[in-house]
Amino acid sequence: RDPTSPSESSDDALEDVGSDDTELHRACAFGTLAHIRHLLLNDEQSINDLNTPNSKGILPIHIFTANGAIVTSNLLEAEEVALLMVQLMGPEKAIQSLHPPTSHDSSGWSPFVYVIGQWVHNLHKDANPHASLLLNAVRGTMIKTNNEPPPEIRSDGIVHAALPLSREQSQIVRSRKIAIPLFGSALNERALVSSTFVADRFKSLHVPPSVEIPDHVKWAVHILSRLINEHPDETRESILTNIASVPLFLKCVFLINDADEMTRLLNTSLVKNVVIDKRSIN
Repeated sequence: RDPTSPSESSDDALEDVGSDDTELHRACAFGTLAHIRHLLLNDEQSINDLNTPNSKGILPIHIFTANGAIVTSNLLEAEEVALLMVQLMGPEKAIQSLHPPTSHDSSGWSPFVYVIGQWVHNLHKDANPHASLLLNAVRGTMIKTNNEPPPEIRSDGIVHAALPLSREQSQIVRSRKIAIPLFGSALNERALVSSTFVADRFKSLHVPPSVEIPDHVKWAVHILSRLINEHPDETRESILTNIASVPLFLKCVFLINDADEMTRLLNTSLVKNVVIDKRSIN
């Protein structure tokens, strides 16, 4: 295939395209892996453009890493191109180049972490916001001093008063502790509202019917693991800080249907570091 011929690009990459894109920006959105590598190895202007944001504040590495179509066309070749970009930019600078807010995201995630964040976000698109009302209603029983029962959450999502509990029933309810063990043991209010916990707590209660990890996401995890292994001083802390801002990442890992896929993910350097980082495990 002609290395300069256009390729299909993902929606994320298309949204990142600006009116003043450089040739490297356009290649990352519409070109091929061979074309991008050619520019990075032979064109001095394109090397300089690695650090040049377009009108939307997007760098070429943002467009490239978000472009699932071009990445999954050849995962190994895409890995080589991505690491070449990181090398030319400098590992520390590359991983600290946060993706600016777009119409579909406002996270400020770094390259590669952005891919993981979108995966987690998409898995929780169907989360029911009424679940948070139920959680609050149940937690409310912990602080009641009389025999009033918690509200009832019906299918319409409206909170309805319930009939009073007997004295014996109210004692049983007040004695119960509420635990949401999504990442470990969480028996107190502080754990439920930690800095890495989702603002919309109903998402934490949502269990997707089927969790699969796409090749694009596995690729991003692999790249981040390599950066942690090969450039720990320049990248490890920045990566762990940024991945901690992806709510429910570990929850999604443990919900992966394929046990072999989950095990492979748990054995990556990225996840091994995340599970011992208090910012991610609450």
